[in-house]
Amino acid sequence: NSVQFGHVKRASCCVCVWQRCCENVEGMKGALDCTASGGILTLASAPGAKAEGKEERRGEERHLDLKRKTSPVWEHFEMISSSKVRCLVCDKELLYSINPVHTQGQMIDEALVNMIIKDSQPFSPVEDEGFRGLIHALDRTYVLPSRQALKKMVDSKYEEAKIKAKAEMENVKAVSLTSDMWTSLNMDAYLAITCHYIDENDKLNTVLLGVEKYPDNHTAENIDLVKNKYMEEWEIKEKVKCLVTDAAANMIACAKILQVRHTIYIAHALNLMVKKSFDQVSALCDIRTKAKKIVTYFRSSTIAKEKLNQMQQDMRRPALKLINEVETRWNSTIRMLQRLYGERQAVGASLASLRTDTSPLYPQEYEVIEEVLRVLSPFQQATVELSEEKRVSGSKVIQLMKMIHHSLQGEQISHSLLNQSDRYRLNPAHLNEQIRETGEKNDIEAQAITIQVQKEAVTAPVQGSVFFSVDIKCIGIPTIGWMFSGTSKQQRIAAWTPGGSVNITQLYKGRVTAYPNGSLTISHLQLQDSGYHIITVTEPSGNSKDAGVLLNVTEVLYEDIQYLVVFVIVLGALAAFLMLCIWLLNKLYCYIKAWNLRRHLPEHNETELQPL
Repeated sequence: NSVQFGHVKRASCCVCVWQRCCENVEGMKGALDCTASGGILTLASAPGAKAEGKEERRGEERHLDLKRKTSPVWEHFEMISSSKVRCLVCDKELLYSINPVHTQGQMIDEALVNMIIKDSQPFSPVEDEGFRGLIHALDRTYVLPSRQALKKMVDSKYEEAKIKAKAEMENVKAVSLTSDMWTSLNMDAYLAITCHYIDENDKLNTVLLGVEKYPDNHTAENIDLVKNKYMEEWEIKEKVKCLVTDAAANMIACAKILQVRHTIYIAHALNLMVKKSFDQVSALCDIRTKAKKIVTYFRSSTIAKEKLNQMQQDMRRPALKLINEVETRWNSTIRMLQRLYGERQAVGASLASLRTDTSPLYPQEYEVIEEVLRVLSPFQQATVELSEEKRVSGSKVIQLMKMIHHSLQGEQISHSLLNQSDRYRLNPAHLNEQIRETGEKNDIEAQAITIQVQKEAVTAPVQGSVFFSVDIKCIGIPTIGWMFSGTSKQQRIAAWTPGGSVNITQLYKGRVTAYPNGSLTISHLQLQDSGYHIITVTEPSGNSKDAGVLLNVTEVLYEDIQYLVVFVIVLGALAAFLMLCIWLLNKLYCYIKAWNLRRHLPEHNETELQPL
C-alpha cells in the first residue's frame, strides 16, 4: 500500500487520495472506511493524535479493547492541530472533524438504553438467555453489557437529559409546578414534582423534576423542604408563578410557606364532586356494590371467566374482560359500569347457567346504569380534556364548566332511574343537598311497597313446572305484572289486578297460572325459559317497585339414564326367561327320548345264540 501511495504525484490533489483510498461509512458521521486496510479512518486512528480520554468500560465482561487498524492514508497526511491536517502530496490543509464516531456497537448500546427508558423495562433482560440469544442472532460481534454497566449507562443518559433540560429552562421566564403524593403497594410514600413551561416556540413542555421517597411526616414544613431543594437544584425558585396540587390542607399550607400562588386540580375537584354525589344516593350505591360483586366473581373464577368467553363467542361479540373499579378514582367506576352494560347479555346468560350465589342485575337496574352513564358523560369528557399534557388546559376551565352546566340543565332523569323527575344541576353549593333530599324522598316512597320473594334463584327441569312465590304489601289495589328477560329477548308474561281478569300473552297461554297475591306458576318449561322473571307492582298513585327471580332450566339427564337402566333390566329378564324356557324344553325332550328308548326294549334280557 505504501508503494502505491508513494507513486502519487505531488501535483495531484489530496482529495483524490482521499477518494481513491476511502469510502464513507453509512450512518457514521465523521468516519471513513479505508479500502486499503479495511479499517475505519478516524482522528483516533491517526498517528500522533492525542486521545481526549479513554473510552469508559461498559462492564467487566464487556467490550474488549480491540486495537483499531491504522489506515495507510495517514502516511500521506500529518496532523497540524486537533481539527486540521496537511496533505503531504499537495501541501493543502484540510479541516477534520473531532466528533466521536458512533460504531455499530455504540448504536446498539444507545438503542438498548432507549428501550429500557421508554418502555420502563428492568435491567435484568441483559442477563436472560433468550434475549442474549436474540442479540447474538442479530449481531454476532456485539457483546451485551452487564446489568451494572447498563445501569451506569442509563444514569449517564439521565444526566445528559437533565443537563439539556436545565439549558432549555435557563431561557424560560416563568414556570408552574404540579405536585402530588401517593402511597405504593408496599405502603411507601412518594412525592413527585413536575415543572411546566412554554418555550420560545410557544410549545408547552413538561419536565419531571424528581420523584422522592418520603418517609417523614406529611407536614407542610417537610414538604416545603423537599420542594425548595428541587427548585434550588434546577435554579427556578424565582421563576415559579403557580403551584397546582389537590385540596389537601398540607399542600395548601406548603404553598403559603413558599409564597407561591396556589391552584387546585380542576379535574380532581370534579371527581370529588361526582364521587360524593354518587355516594349520597342509596339506589346507586346498591347497584354499584352489586356490579362490583359480579365483576369480582368473573375475574376470580376460572369457570365463570371461560363461561363468559363462550357466551361472547356464541353471540359473536369480542371477548372483553370485565373491568373492576378503583376506590380512589371515580372514572374507574364509570368504566366498570360501561363495560358491564355493554356485556350485559353475555353476563346474564353466563350467570343463568352457573351455580352461584352472585345476584344478577335486573333490566331495570341496567336502565339505571344507562341513565347514570348519560348523566356523567360530560364529567368524564371534561376530565379527559383537562388531563392533557401537551396543550394548555387552564383556558378551557370556564368553557368546560359551562358545558357541564348546560348539559345537566337539559338532562332530565327518567322515572326508571330513581322514581323521580328532578334534574341534576351542576351547582357546587347545592348539588349534594339536592341529591340527598331526592334520595330521602325516594326511600319514603319505596317504603310504601314491599315485595318479598321466597327464593331469588330457582332451578327446574325441562318439561317441569316452577312456582314463583311472592308476598306483596302496598297502598290500594296494585297492578301486578310479570316480565321475562333473557339473553336475547324480553317478553311480557302476564298482567292483572287482584280480583280482576288476568291478561296472559299468547306465548304463555296454557302454561301460566296467576294468583291474587302476585305469585305465578309456569309449567311445561323449556330451556329458553332460563333467565330473569321480574315482577313489577304499581300503586294507583303511580309508585312502582320491582323484584326478580332467576330461573335456571336444566335438562334432566338422569331420567334418560333411568329409562335406559330399566330397559336393560327388562331385556335381561326377558333373556333369562327365554333361557329358562329353552332349558326346560331341553329337559323335556331328553325325558321323552329316554322314555321312547325304554318302551322299545324287550321284556326279557335273554340273548338268543345262533350257530355260525
